[in-house]
Amino acid sequence: MSIHDISSKGINLPAVHPTFIFPENGVWAIVFDSLDPDTVLPMGYKHVKHVGLASGRVLCYVASTIFDHYSICHAGAYFFTAAIETEQLRTTDLSVIYSRALGLQGYRKSKIFSRLTGWKAYSDAQTGGRGYVITTGCYRSA
Repeated sequence: MSIHDISSKGINLPAVHPTFIFPENGVWAIVFDSLDPDTVLPMGYKHVKHVGLASGRVLCYVASTIFDHYSICHAGAYFFTAAIETEQLRTTDLSVIYSRALGLQGYRKSKIFSRLTGWKAYSDAQTGGRGYVITTGCYRSA
């Protein structure tokens, strides 16, 4: 990813992590956009409710998938945004959920994130932004 790619996802990198340097081992975006079944192009975020699947369980699946990806490619950082849910189906805003999981905005880190040695989370959520950066144990900033 480049600074342009990150900006196109609504992340103001200087506000989220002012001293961020792109690591040699890569930066990855975590995207939950719906895909058009005909063109396979992103259509933006839409809340999807799965019967019998609690949001906490979904968060565990997502965290596990990110860690599996990291274990293979040793990415230096991950970027994502807390999409604004226009359909009003979610009871808790995604920025609150993400901040709780990552231990930001005064929340204590979740068990999921606190087990990852060397991983650090950053966000501009305290100033009204919705961007997040996670640097991993493989992140090296010259």
